[in-house]
Amino acid sequence: MKAHLFKRRKQNELSERWFTSLWVQGEGLSERIPINVVFFGKPVMEPVMVKAIDPASGKVRLDKDGKEIFVEQKDKAGNVVLQEKKDENGEVVLRDEEYAVRVSVLEMYAADVRSNEFCKPVEVIAKKRSKPAENGDTYNYFIVVEGMEIPIEVVDFTTDTRQDYNYRSNCVRLTLIATKV
Repeated sequence: MKAHLFKRRKQNELSERWFTSLWVQGEGLSERIPINVVFFGKPVMEPVMVKAIDPASGKVRLDKDGKEIFVEQKDKAGNVVLQEKKDENGEVVLRDEEYAVRVSVLEMYAADVRSNEFCKPVEVIAKKRSKPAENGDTYNYFIVVEGMEIPIEVVDFTTDTRQDYNYRSNCVRLTLIATKV
């Protein structure tokens, strides 16, 4: 089924960063389904740094200011040893190089929520998963734009204190408007 995309851009007052919210609505239907572009984050890797040891004396090498010199640790084959980069909270830093591109493409095909205009319709497809997701969903969803399949998911607004009761119905609605392939 063809569907229309809608967006709303909002600026965070504290960080002054812009955030984009996206919705999809089946052609001829009245309900909008909040969606996210899927983030395929991979850990950022960095070299393990060790203190440089002077081979002659066996002591730690110092620079001209008296500070210890650090060098990349290497394995027996001479390759640099890598580890996952962590932020100040100790959590692994994840990066998806194509995420911003996928969001930008969907924004190009989305109309502003506050306007009464529709943009060019897009195709929503569902591909069967090999095993169900944690939330019980048996499909991966994609929006097809100019031959490009952009993976999407329904937004779950559940918090520690509040359950999102619309989440399951939004998943069912997305399944109904998607073409199964």
